[in-house]
Amino acid sequence: MNSRTIAKVVFGSWSSWFVYQVFDMAANIHEVSKPGAWRYSSWVFGGTVTVGIGWWLAWKLYKEPKRSTANWFAVICAILIWKFYVGGILFLMHPAFGGHTLTGAIVEWWTRSSSSVTTTVETVARLLLLLFSVGYWSILCFGRSAPKEGKQTGPS
Repeated sequence: MNSRTIAKVVFGSWSSWFVYQVFDMAANIHEVSKPGAWRYSSWVFGGTVTVGIGWWLAWKLYKEPKRSTANWFAVICAILIWKFYVGGILFLMHPAFGGHTLTGAIVEWWTRSSSSVTTTVETVARLLLLLFSVGYWSILCFGRSAPKEGKQTGPS
């Protein structure tokens, strides 16, 4: 499989995730009127908006891979890994959220994240997409040598 095909698959996966987040947000819009609506706004930012930024950066990388874009993309992926994985586990260790040990927090997080086949597939697919995306774009963008000053890299 060539790098252009891989880039299409990665961008298509980000597109699917973003569309899913938008539909999920729209389906749960009624949550805004409930007490504790601040949680909804953090969910929108942490979910839909951040995934949207990741989608936009994936599109930019698909169109023209650049190191600076890959750096920002890695930052967004790190935020999403924190939001969907690490943060949830660490919060479960806090006394107000259960006071679990690290192992207990991981077990509790996985129990919640795998409560159905759909959530299990979502959890695993998101993690694979995030890790593969960061690795793929990093190798593609940083594996190239930078053009030497004064040398023309494109056609005349």
